[in-house]
Amino acid sequence: MEKLMSETDYLNAMLNGAGTATPDQQAILEHPRKGARSTLVRIKGEAGTGKTFCLLAKLLGEAGRYPRDPRERWARQPVLFVCFNREMANYARHLIHPFPQAPLIHVTTFDSLVVGLMLKHLEKNPRPGTSDGPAPSVDYSFELVRAAMQEVAQRHPEERSKYYLDAANKRNVRWVADELSWLEASYGSETDAEVMYLSAAREGRGTNRRPGKAARSIILEIWLEHHRLLANANRFTVEQAVNELMGTAGLPCYNVIAIDEAQDLSVRSIQLLLKLRRDSQSRVYLSADEGQKIYQRDFLWKSLDADATGTTYTLRDNKRNCAAVRDFAERLRSGRGASLPLLDTSTVHLLHGDEEELVGLAADLAAREDQATMLVGGPEWDAKLRVAGVAVRNPLLQEDEFRRRFGSAGRSGQGAAPADSGRARKEVDVTQPGLYVMSELKAKGLEFDNVIVPTLQPFADDDDSERRLRYVHFSRARRELYVFLNDTTPGWLQATYPDLL
Repeated sequence: MEKLMSETDYLNAMLNGAGTATPDQQAILEHPRKGARSTLVRIKGEAGTGKTFCLLAKLLGEAGRYPRDPRERWARQPVLFVCFNREMANYARHLIHPFPQAPLIHVTTFDSLVVGLMLKHLEKNPRPGTSDGPAPSVDYSFELVRAAMQEVAQRHPEERSKYYLDAANKRNVRWVADELSWLEASYGSETDAEVMYLSAAREGRGTNRRPGKAARSIILEIWLEHHRLLANANRFTVEQAVNELMGTAGLPCYNVIAIDEAQDLSVRSIQLLLKLRRDSQSRVYLSADEGQKIYQRDFLWKSLDADATGTTYTLRDNKRNCAAVRDFAERLRSGRGASLPLLDTSTVHLLHGDEEELVGLAADLAAREDQATMLVGGPEWDAKLRVAGVAVRNPLLQEDEFRRRFGSAGRSGQGAAPADSGRARKEVDVTQPGLYVMSELKAKGLEFDNVIVPTLQPFADDDDSERRLRYVHFSRARRELYVFLNDTTPGWLQATYPDLL
């Protein structure tokens, strides 16, 4: 088996010039070279090429240039690292913790940063008529989306069975919630949306559902009703906060900003982060991989900042996955396998097994004292593993502990579970040996020695989105990948791995 360095050793070696960095990575670490004036640095690369390590190594190097100012909070942390979710934030904090520059780097999720700024903004500028009501809070639940759908369905009884009004179906509610988020992120105002949304192109929306003009008109009604319900409850969405903060003065400023997983943020969201630069010379580093794009945002490099001088680096060498896992995952990027070379299946295992066999495998891998294993799944696996006596290193918090830590709003500001689920996972160091359970989207940016994918039942609405999601799951494995096949083989799987099936 190939020798793969631990995360900490890899980062240390990069910083110490021990020959670990590839030429492409070294070019990023040495940026800006003599005469270079780039203030917007774009880092592209596939899974396993070390984009996150490059960002963290670069920030540690940059942080040493700025003395801390004890009089100003934001000057005490002049460097900002923004990532996708709280698991990634916890992971990044752990990786940089041993370095003396770590206190100068503010590590946060995008949601946590935006929600915190929005709450401070509303503290100084409360909304009219909210002084006697509940305190402002972010809304991550689907309850108000469902209520908005139900209200609009009463106005259109002849349409109430359609997917955009049938609130009894959870999948429909999730689709409408995503559509409303896209609306919020794409248009600066309700007026803009009413003019442009009805005929907007839908390329890249990643769904088989293609609402026509009449359906979009009703979706706009749901959006406006959702706004009304949010205002009555003194709640706001992250996308609403982004729009409001774009016109706000007095935001914190940073000398250097790094944005991880930029492909899953909207252009408007990234433009808000660019507003946090201390001045026009403050550098911003963005890493992105279109192959791992899960949320259908309008991410385009050229739309970010017309005034910034940009440089793009592309990382090509994979040093974080073994060759078999890398080749297996790479097939998903093209969606075809018949014309490609046979795969090495020594460390990639396609299994037909029942739940008992799966739990037995999880127990065996969890017992390995030098390896970390991830099982891709939701809370139902906690109970199954507990019954079998298999310890999970990031178990779900109990209801009372959840409420004590996160309150009735259901979020800690670090991306905890939605309020209507009553569950959140314990934050732990995912580099430590043991078994971790991660839901479909939580593992982005992380890596584990072994990964178990217990089912290939569809998660997304279309094959392209499903392949991107599974690409993320498969490419998290450094050493061994175990994929359990269902009775019904998805079409995308048959097209991608015909020689293995």
